[in-house]
Amino acid sequence: MHRFEPLPRPRAIQKPEFRHPETRWSNVTEFLASESHADGIHVIGGGPARQIELMIGGDPFAVAGGPVTVIFSGAVTQRSTKIPPFFSGSRLAAVIGHPYIAISDPGLELSDSIAIAWYVGSAVHDTARGLAKLLTPLALRLGTGLWLVGGSAGGFAALNLAHLLPGGPSVFTWNPQTDIVEYSRNFVTTYLTQAYPIPAASLQGEDYKDAARSALTYYGRRYTVLEDLPSQGPGRLIYLQNATDTHLQDHCVPYLRSQGYTSHAPGIWRRSPEHVVWVAGFAEGHTPLSRDRLISLLTRFTTTRFDVLSEVLEIDGTPEYDDDPALRPVGLTD
Repeated sequence: MHRFEPLPRPRAIQKPEFRHPETRWSNVTEFLASESHADGIHVIGGGPARQIELMIGGDPFAVAGGPVTVIFSGAVTQRSTKIPPFFSGSRLAAVIGHPYIAISDPGLELSDSIAIAWYVGSAVHDTARGLAKLLTPLALRLGTGLWLVGGSAGGFAALNLAHLLPGGPSVFTWNPQTDIVEYSRNFVTTYLTQAYPIPAASLQGEDYKDAARSALTYYGRRYTVLEDLPSQGPGRLIYLQNATDTHLQDHCVPYLRSQGYTSHAPGIWRRSPEHVVWVAGFAEGHTPLSRDRLISLLTRFTTTRFDVLSEVLEIDGTPEYDDDPALRPVGLTD
């Protein structure tokens, strides 16, 4: 029988102890009604895979203007030895200095075998729409001053939320998935069989992608940012893609084509001056950018008075980003 309760925590594993106060709220409405929110952990709602756990700094829900960063996590390595919540990126955000919100993915609460859930949800909770309700007041107030930030699975979450939120928030992402079903098969099938009442046998054939999409559609969960998008999407976008990452062909190229991007310079595609995909040798394969690079780039893009394309063109080719343009891919949108 399928379980929707989290698996028992192994005795040898301890839930992480955060040096932050924890505040509990019965629901999103109660949380948003508060005039201020102390730095630390905030738990909204309850129940397995339903509650939203945040780590916040700088009282982002009370500030009058941006930038405010919202951080989404990618896959959790050695998942079976770790206990949620996972607030990846909170230290990165704290160093940059803007008010921030780091969000743990509720889907990871369902099983210690789920290492990645894309902030999509489960059979019992639509995580993306729950987060949209939480962040809508910020999006309306801040517009492009609200920055949705994440890489890989967190990048999918950032792109997905940008299409669910009003006000055109900004997105800063690296090596994101743009269709979760096109990610590694074992991660996809583990997530689906643990988070939904989907028999494993239905995902064993060559048509498993069709079966996965049908199941997610049945539950009303958005799994792609390539089509049937509900809004105009990000007001600003800086999308960084490692040139040697398989995500280039499986996720980036379909995104470029579906969103109408055109080539501007070697490794640089644009839809407008504020929407840029930059493909370069940031790191090898699917490896994320170094912490120093992320801090430098995120600080620059969240504070610049110039458009995204101007910033990319000024940075590209500097000593820190001096990979050979001749080795960058061409013709991706032909």
